[in-house]
Amino acid sequence: MRNEAEIHIVQDPPVSILVLRHQLPAAETIDCRTFLTNGLRNLNNHREIAFTFKLTDDQLKKEVGLGEDENGFDFNEDLPDGLVDLLRGILTYASSGSTANGGDMTRLDPVGGSGLFNNDFRGILYIPCNCVGLPDDALQALAITREEVEAVDQVGAVRVMAAFGNINRFFPSTIWIDTERSTFITSKDWVDDSVLVKMFHPPTAPKPSAFIFLQNRIEGGEMKKTKNTRTGLNDVVWHNASGSRRVLLIYNENLRDALKNSKQSILKRNSEMFSLFTHPTNEAVQIITRPLDNANPDSLNCIVSPLYNPDQPVMNLLGNYFCFLKLKEDKWGGRQVEDGFVIFVPSLERVMDAIINGEDLSIAPSDPNEYLSVQLLYCEGYDGFKASHEE
Repeated sequence: MRNEAEIHIVQDPPVSILVLRHQLPAAETIDCRTFLTNGLRNLNNHREIAFTFKLTDDQLKKEVGLGEDENGFDFNEDLPDGLVDLLRGILTYASSGSTANGGDMTRLDPVGGSGLFNNDFRGILYIPCNCVGLPDDALQALAITREEVEAVDQVGAVRVMAAFGNINRFFPSTIWIDTERSTFITSKDWVDDSVLVKMFHPPTAPKPSAFIFLQNRIEGGEMKKTKNTRTGLNDVVWHNASGSRRVLLIYNENLRDALKNSKQSILKRNSEMFSLFTHPTNEAVQIITRPLDNANPDSLNCIVSPLYNPDQPVMNLLGNYFCFLKLKEDKWGGRQVEDGFVIFVPSLERVMDAIINGEDLSIAPSDPNEYLSVQLLYCEGYDGFKASHEE
């Protein structure tokens, strides 16, 4: 990462922009220039913000023939249109005591006019930093179009962030701004065409009730439930875990009680498919994730937690947004659908009773080549944040 310039915005307190030239190791290497605030923390301890732009072909051509210590940044040509004015607005916002955090969104020009950065960008989505060389607690600012702003309103920032990550194969979400791109995501993709509109949704728990993951390594390991001495709640720890993947659903008393109250209504409907849970948009941030391989085209969709703490040990898992059960008498096991999981079972009532009784339940796939094994684990008091993985 090479420092190309510094642009001073205000003098008191001193806030400037550092211009950094670097690359991102996505599925294909992305040449980037990042504009990082320097001093925003002086305003009510606001987190620094990074605007990372994918270089255009014309910008790359200007760098041809430059030495390692030279840079091609031109203040008049390469400073993104509207960036300084946007940052001044953010400074005013921060000076008032307000702060932006992961998962928040700034709306831009909602009435009309041209979009930001010479594109139809109408919002800024703030993503936890995932770029080596930048402050760990910085926020990445991702410019999104009008349709993508509507998608955030409809399904929440977390699902949109994960969809960006899946499209560009970059965990946890795309963090670079491509000024030449079109709209990637619309609310129709996640609402009208979603599998979630095709199933029965029984009343769910008002609090986080279940956390479903794709566990990447499981064989030869042992899963233990332990008491957290600080909170008194249950933790889940995996020891010496390695091997193939499986679907792991950890649920607490909230799902147990909710399903106990809704079991009869589910049976009366004689439905062959119903949602076990979907995280409300504000609770989906409870899910913790880790990448499998950014460059691996077979990596599955993932949800990132804007509350993720890089200093906290976490599981080698992919968290997902929803889970539903589907009756399938001749085949069973787990499979990913959209950014959630379906669990095929030969008996819906058997699985419901296990959850209502707070039981652990293992489902071996009928065909390991077609389905994943499934583990349901009851853990009272579990809130998604207290899992760890030990080699």
